[in-house]
Amino acid sequence: QGSWYMITSNGTDVQILFFNESPVESRELEFNFFHMPGNYQVTEHRLCASSSCISLWKKLDFKESLTSSEKRQIQEMSAPRISWKTVSSSGSFTCPAKLQPLDIVFVELKRLGNQQP
Repeated sequence: QGSWYMITSNGTDVQILFFNESPVESRELEFNFFHMPGNYQVTEHRLCASSSCISLWKKLDFKESLTSSEKRQIQEMSAPRISWKTVSSSGSFTCPAKLQPLDIVFVELKRLGNQQP
């Protein structure tokens, strides 16, 4: 058991999807990027298993009929946590990530401006 990831690219933009399949252990990952000079906006979308909609539904005893308030609370819990930062690179940089048990993360690296690769 460990972590799983997939990396795709579209020109100078990169997308990374990764998760920690362990139900008990935290994991640390590090993605190294080379030959990518310039400024990049890094957007992270994180689904935290510890505060997922399943945990609230479990507290509600997995009942089939939910009130509109309960449905709204579950939807709000299911939304990913989003964070942004800008990275300046002279050619290479590292994207570290710490994952709690069963966390899922999607990271987008978008090149800023009209810089030539």
